[in-house]
Amino acid sequence: MAKFTVLVAIFIATLFVVDASIYRATVIFDDVDENTDENQSMRRCSHQIQQQQNLRQCKEYIRQSVRGYRGRGRGLPPADETENQSDQFRRCCSQLQQLDSMCRCEGLKIAFQQLQGQGMLRGQDIRQAYFLAQNLPKQCRVSPRQCLIRWSWGL
Repeated sequence: MAKFTVLVAIFIATLFVVDASIYRATVIFDDVDENTDENQSMRRCSHQIQQQQNLRQCKEYIRQSVRGYRGRGRGLPPADETENQSDQFRRCCSQLQQLDSMCRCEGLKIAFQQLQGQGMLRGQDIRQAYFLAQNLPKQCRVSPRQCLIRWSWGL
């Protein structure tokens, strides 16, 4: 019995050694010239988005709209809430208009991710907010008409 236990222990130790040697790290160095057009564009967009308060007005509009979708099953929202949402929409569109067209989708993607990351969206609200954020440029009559925001449905 003792020989069997020693044999099993050696087998397990061998498995650990083999398992540890399987993992290898691959390091990729990205030699990106900091003066490339793409980097300058990303910095410019980042700066513009920050100037527009990370599209705070759009985040608030999306949050209110999603809450409105949820509440519609229980009746119409109060008139002052609808008016506030309309004002929020106008302010959101104004913020989008202040961004270069190439920065708008990035700004909406960041706004959506922040709403989701802050726990302001849950369950079905996430899906509603996702579609709303994608189509906000069209509703605000700015280009591009739709943003393709990558999002994992499993989140």
